[in-house]
Amino acid sequence: TVPGGPPRQRGSASVGGPPELRQLATGFNRMARTVTAALEQQRRLVADTSHQMRNPMAALRLRVDALRTHLRPTGERTYAGVNTELDRLETLLDDILALAAAEHRAGELTVTDDPGAHCDAAEVTLGRHRLWEPVARRAAVRLTAEAAGPVPAGCTDRELAQVTDILLDNAIKYAGDGAH
Repeated sequence: TVPGGPPRQRGSASVGGPPELRQLATGFNRMARTVTAALEQQRRLVADTSHQMRNPMAALRLRVDALRTHLRPTGERTYAGVNTELDRLETLLDDILALAAAEHRAGELTVTDDPGAHCDAAEVTLGRHRLWEPVARRAAVRLTAEAAGPVPAGCTDRELAQVTDILLDNAIKYAGDGAH
């Protein structure tokens, strides 16, 4: 048997039974460890590379901005094009960092096996709304939440807060100005 859950929380296949089955389970465990390590290494590489690109990108932006005062009228169009491409690169870099962060959070998401776990979804959601509302406002997104009363949910407060944070983070990032 192989326990489920996020890759970093999964166990190994049980090694028991006939020699052929034990050999197969040992090979499976080795393969699972290799795949998990490769995925973690890839995630770290993406995150580290993105962070390393931040400083040169900021320096390039400053240098291009400093050129503005030295432009001839014939260079305005080229300057605007360079700024547009810098904006695209910065957006792409932000998206890569967001993806790396989301993958990290998804790998860290904890789920309880306790069948008796429960929380008030309305209370958790309203709390997360209060936390995310200033972020949404800065992004020109209108975020509202209301509840008429308690809403029982079969998970812990922490689990629901984690999922809600991921959803709100993505919604705010990708909804666009004026979204509600």
